[in-house]
Amino acid sequence: MANLSFECKHGGVVCRARITGETEAEVLEKAVNHARKVHGVDLSRSKTLAEYARSLIRET
Repeated sequence: MANLSFECKHGGVVCRARITGETEAEVLEKAVNHARKVHGVDLSRSKTLAEYARSLIRET
């Protein structure tokens, strides 16, 4: 059962995606892949964006 989640809408992006996982690293990896594929943003190229995405991970 997943206990962490990331939602684009929490970062102000109009998107209904909800990414879940058991660890922060797992959720962040999925979020980076989602952002690249769906939004055309490579979070891994900017430490600031990656840290911001990490800050949006929440316990479910």
